[in-house]
Amino acid sequence: RAVEALRLAPGDTAVDLCCGTGANLPLLVEAVGPTGRVVGVDLSPGMLAQARQRVEAEGWENVELVEADVRAFAFPEPVHGVLSTFGIEMVPEHAAVIARAVDALASGGRIAVGGLRRPDGWPEWLIRAGEIVNRPFGASRAYEDIQPWRSVEAHAEEVRYEAYLLGAAYLATGQAPDPS
Repeated sequence: RAVEALRLAPGDTAVDLCCGTGANLPLLVEAVGPTGRVVGVDLSPGMLAQARQRVEAEGWENVELVEADVRAFAFPEPVHGVLSTFGIEMVPEHAAVIARAVDALASGGRIAVGGLRRPDGWPEWLIRAGEIVNRPFGASRAYEDIQPWRSVEAHAEEVRYEAYLLGAAYLATGQAPDPS
């Protein structure tokens, strides 16, 4: 759904922030086609090594993987779509990163940010159980007050927020503001 929300077309450029092992790469490559470009950015050399293996195994020549802190990443021009799933909430300055990502978008470009969140109305015991189940994936209570979707709402237009897994996950999408 996140990749679909970017509305990418063949020849477009997409950036996957906090790309990890490259789980989103197949969908992004399919969306931009062989004439498009996909840039995956992550700080972890171990995660990027796995993403590189995926790129090499698939033979994708239009995928570039960048080991960088997303807070300092220089976006290519033009960027038609920016994606971040289950990673941006781990960046202390996620709001500034999202603002820069929206600013980097070409006219009509879109952003999609998704991840886990503290579900409203869940009892504490269920929150603790969710924490235990998701601990192997790096999720912890340290992130429960971080709300990246608010930054999408603040910087993009035509924002759409969707909740999944009974409110434990979200997807926020939006479009670059009209420069005029």
